[in-house]
Amino acid sequence: MVLRIYRVIRWPLLIVTWLLLIALSGQILTSPDILRHDDFVEYWAAGRLNAEGHNPYDPAELLPLERAAGRPTEVAVMMWNPPWTLALAMPFGMVPYPIARALWFLTMFLILAKSFEQIGRALHPGRNPLWFWLLGFAFEPPLEGLRTGQISPLLLAGAVGVWTLIYQRPMLAGAMAVPLTVKPHASYLILLALAVWTVDQRRWEFFLGFLGGLGGSLAIAMLFNPSVIGHYLHAWRNYPPVDWATATPGGILRFYLGIERFELQFVSAAVGILWFALHWLRHRSCWDWRRELPLLAVISPSPPLMGGLPIWCSPSSD
Repeated sequence: MVLRIYRVIRWPLLIVTWLLLIALSGQILTSPDILRHDDFVEYWAAGRLNAEGHNPYDPAELLPLERAAGRPTEVAVMMWNPPWTLALAMPFGMVPYPIARALWFLTMFLILAKSFEQIGRALHPGRNPLWFWLLGFAFEPPLEGLRTGQISPLLLAGAVGVWTLIYQRPMLAGAMAVPLTVKPHASYLILLALAVWTVDQRRWEFFLGFLGGLGGSLAIAMLFNPSVIGHYLHAWRNYPPVDWATATPGGILRFYLGIERFELQFVSAAVGILWFALHWLRHRSCWDWRRELPLLAVISPSPPLMGGLPIWCSPSSD
């Protein structure tokens, strides 16, 4: 009898619980303290503009929407992510900001939880996923990303998808690599390594999956705004983020030598690419993504000034 009642009411209870969670999250995440440092407002505003056929990279159009959402700013917060990112941003931009913010929080939370579970299951099959969730959310960056509405969880999901699928389902792994392009400055070494490996190993299924995922996402954005690529290029040509210094060795050099010296921002990337070239030549014959991708993920955002991390293997271990 109890089991029968549970089967009848479980879905209504679950729906009510999720609606209450969305309402509560929307109220908390739109408080002034959160909005002052909120990143999601740029995705919401850009997604709304593109869905309406307007320019999602125009500060003059973004600013009124962001201020209406509650962001206390005199300058528009720009979404510098490439146009195919709008395929994700548009559904959230079509609903009121508090609801969108809550849905974004829950979506990114689930993405992180699933990514932690996939990593844990790959390394320790049969373990309770609760332990992987507790360990993953014990670190500060995921929690800070959730609080400030960042898009970074997509990079983790993409990296985990490639890491777990690249040998068994290469075409799907290629599609999973598309989120890595959302922030190429944070994943450029992984993308470079994937390109080199694809050509070297002739893994064209991976390339087709990547091309399909990227092209499909861009097609969705262009369906609502055919000029979105032109808008993106216009923004980079006319008001690029030259005063935006990322937390890399290049950013540190700009802090001490002059924030206007934008070229210094690429010092860390140059070091990372040089390191990868040497590392690839040394380990090409025994390249294993299960081992190499975590290393590339660590070095990509802020390549350390080192002579390379020695990871020894033999050609027969491939």
